[in-house]
Amino acid sequence: MPPGKPTIPQSVPPADGNDAAAVASFIQAVDQLLNYDGPFHPSPLFGPLTKEELLAIHCVHTAHHLSFLVPKQV
Repeated sequence: MPPGKPTIPQSVPPADGNDAAAVASFIQAVDQLLNYDGPFHPSPLFGPLTKEELLAIHCVHTAHHLSFLVPKQV
């Protein structure tokens, strides 16, 4: 994605979302991905990928998003 491109509004969670439910859903999705043995659709950006390549790209993408987290002050 080019720098400065806006976020797709549908991908932004509501401000009053349930953090615990979102984390549980994320863990379930990661588990499903790690245990999946079937074919993957080609990436619109990178074309066909092996499972190892796809996981590496997802790790980088996830780290990018997690870098925006700011701990709540208690």
